[in-house]
Amino acid sequence: GGMHTLIPHESRIPRPDGDEGWNLFKSAPLSEWLILVSVCVSISVFDMVFLQRLPSTFAVHCAVLVVWMFIAVLYGIAFQFRSNEQMALEWFSGYMLEWILSMDNLFIFHLVMDAFKTPMKQVHKAVF
Repeated sequence: GGMHTLIPHESRIPRPDGDEGWNLFKSAPLSEWLILVSVCVSISVFDMVFLQRLPSTFAVHCAVLVVWMFIAVLYGIAFQFRSNEQMALEWFSGYMLEWILSMDNLFIFHLVMDAFKTPMKQVHKAVF
């Protein structure tokens, strides 16, 4: 008989792994990309014009965090109205995963800066 393998032939076909280059932009309609770019530009301007001018205190930082989370929730709700519940759930899951991973990066960043006894002024320069 024929040679048997543990892995059937069909499973050797390359599957998309999320790194398909420019094909990423084919994953959503052009209107969604335009909405995303418009929102990102708008909230970046909002951040530079308004949020960056607020006093640098713990309470203000917490309030700004709540503002960013509120904006994300609003975007996710609007996305659900433009798509469906499953896609919105996937968006929120991705957002939360990115948020958690960014917290991990901040922790490591803090450890590195602390280990090198970096002056606060230099830390601020490196971050912003």
